[in-house]
Amino acid sequence: MKPFILKLDGQEHIIEPDECEVRLFRERPDMDYLSVDDGDEEEHREMWVFNRREICLWIGNIALNANDKEDLRTMNKEHGSFKKHCGWLGRVVIESLPTQFEEEMYIASLMKDLKNTDYIPKDFYKFL
Repeated sequence: MKPFILKLDGQEHIIEPDECEVRLFRERPDMDYLSVDDGDEEEHREMWVFNRREICLWIGNIALNANDKEDLRTMNKEHGSFKKHCGWLGRVVIESLPTQFEEEMYIASLMKDLKNTDYIPKDFYKFL
């Protein structure tokens, strides 16, 4: 088994099999995320990756509906299967809805994405 290198915002994050969890929500698929615990006991760091649903599906090798199946098929076609690529699959947790804390983290991720822009969608305020 080899680690997966995830490139985000110009930085590379090395993900080991025991550090990775895919969180999927049946009623809020827009809030699915990849959780990565990349630190030791002394310096615990957790990274949540939102807005990368295709990566979540690919790492977990899972599809909850027809659209997911198509996205997973596309990822496998473009990159090969994640299991063949790294020799492991991420642990998958499926819930109906995210917790309040997960919703707050999702909103924070949206705000971070909007930080460097002058445009904030009108619908954004309904989440606050």
